[in-house]
Amino acid sequence: MAAASESASRDVSVLLLDEQHEPGGQIYKAIETSPVLEKGVLGPDYAHGATLAKSLRESGVDYQPSSMVWDIHRDDNEWWIGFETKGVSHFVQAKRILIATGAMERPFPIPGWTLPGVMSVGAAQTLLKSTGATPGPKTVIAGTGPLLYLFAWQLLSAGIRVQAVLDTTPTASYFKALQYLPMAWKSRSILKKGKTFLTDLNAAKINWVTRATDLKIEGDDGVTAIHYSRGEKDFRLETDMVLLHQGVVPNIQLSQAI
Repeated sequence: MAAASESASRDVSVLLLDEQHEPGGQIYKAIETSPVLEKGVLGPDYAHGATLAKSLRESGVDYQPSSMVWDIHRDDNEWWIGFETKGVSHFVQAKRILIATGAMERPFPIPGWTLPGVMSVGAAQTLLKSTGATPGPKTVIAGTGPLLYLFAWQLLSAGIRVQAVLDTTPTASYFKALQYLPMAWKSRSILKKGKTFLTDLNAAKINWVTRATDLKIEGDDGVTAIHYSRGEKDFRLETDMVLLHQGVVPNIQLSQAI
């Protein structure tokens, strides 16, 4: 959204092919229609997306939502893009192509991960953004990465106090990360946000388990419990929903196709 708006402001003719059906991508999904935007549930960073979407709408960019790019190639030194929208395929010529395909959640295969009642944190967050739907209080969030902190905090803002957060980050990873602290300090506003999340979650007495290992989900027709180990001790939590997250990976299919 930002790149398209900026290019259009410099008198560049811009066609934006968006796989989603409305502006926002993954970070600002449903930013124009979210039922929880004005409630502040998702925080000020998400709300900022409304400014970007408004700028895009007013920029003069030829915005084509629900458009799936399926081919990019060169022919006689010209770039051609093949895309499908509303069931019809088109080809368009371009002098320059900017790819912004973002990232996708890393799969987190553990025993029981295909049971009904298990989904990714990103999928649950998408439901919250687009419909206002929230999981129940017996929900367990498990995995690693900053999205665990953010989503647990967003659910808390929505009035949902999850049963537990199982952080699988190994201790060694924290020590490896110390070398990046000087660079991180330059962006300490982000560190401050993370500290805010933790402070609020601790104040709500969310059960936050660090260095969890050996995750296993129990159930027949659906989730009934999750098992985990910490050190030499094993634990079992009864639950009807488990949200998994193991970080994100770049979405590189289009780049590879080129």
